[in-house]
Amino acid sequence: MKNEHEKINFKYVMCWVLMFLVIIAAVFLWKGRGSMGNCGRTAAELSIAANSELHVGSGGASVENFLLRKNIKYSYDEFSGRFQGIIRSEENGRSNGCAVVAHVYVDKDMRYIKSEFITSYTGL
Repeated sequence: MKNEHEKINFKYVMCWVLMFLVIIAAVFLWKGRGSMGNCGRTAAELSIAANSELHVGSGGASVENFLLRKNIKYSYDEFSGRFQGIIRSEENGRSNGCAVVAHVYVDKDMRYIKSEFITSYTGL
């Protein structure tokens, strides 16, 4: 009889633990949507701007001017043949866990080839 009672108590406790975990997960998901849902400028917006403002064969100065106009802090990676930068989104002076990563590829003569912009979520 005691063994049967222990099984019931164990199932009861496990049920409550599972419910608690589900509630905690729901709170984190809800909070995450509010704090990470807005990246400011989106990767799609930047991609559209790059496609209209940069043309294959444009010089390195055009690429750098584009990045400066879009307020993208960047560096040049000679091994990858690209300019790279990141735009971190902030709310009230604090990172909200969302960023847009920019890669602008150039050839060995520093002429524009292509670009990619990727939304990155770095945490809850």
